[in-house]
Amino acid sequence: MKAFYLKYKEYINYIIFGIGTMIVSQGTYALCAKVFGFEIALANAVSWICAVAFAYITNRTWVFEHKAHGTKGIIIEIIEFAAGRVATYFVETAIIEVTVRVFNWNELLMKFIAGVIATILNYIISKFIVFRKRKKT
Repeated sequence: MKAFYLKYKEYINYIIFGIGTMIVSQGTYALCAKVFGFEIALANAVSWICAVAFAYITNRTWVFEHKAHGTKGIIIEIIEFAAGRVATYFVETAIIEVTVRVFNWNELLMKFIAGVIATILNYIISKFIVFRKRKKT
């Protein structure tokens, strides 16, 4: 079991912390919308920010074990990470809008499929852009 984990550690941790990110997102949304009475858009924005912050910290620390140094390096990393998440948010939204509004496909199924696609794109962006091994300058 340990050998399996070590072989697939990055993928396993990405899935585990992805589930954690979903919990943070859903939890903060529920808290903001239902407990504090925020409007939907504001509750969603707060939940997205909290989820992206959680995902950045966990992906950096445990999934990709990245060690950017200095304020500039960390700021660049955060901007790239957030930009990637914004991009995949729009991809996910576009998939849902087109498949549901144009083709009248099942909304919940399309949300799930779009979420899977966004998750895969998030992994690729994180692995090959945000947390890539950078040359020392």
